[in-house]
Amino acid sequence: MAVRFGYTILYVPDVPATVSFYEAAFGLKRRFVHESSLYAEMETGVTALAFASETMAELNGLAVRANRRRSCRRVRNRAGLLCTARGL
Repeated sequence: MAVRFGYTILYVPDVPATVSFYEAAFGLKRRFVHESSLYAEMETGVTALAFASETMAELNGLAVRANRRRSCRRVRNRAGLLCTARGL
């Protein structure tokens, strides 16, 4: 029996915005969007690319560590303005 990789699920803060981005940036088509907007799948062939909200992850007991800045402060240096992370 061959093993088949069926799903890749990415947890994102905003499922509808993520779906729109993947449609515009990569030309993918949406396969399914749940009425709650907490889950969606893209048409990618054999392996489904799915997006679930970070809220859904928390509801299912999963800890999500987002790879984005939570807060930001502006610092001026010689090269211009920088946005530096804090409070991570």
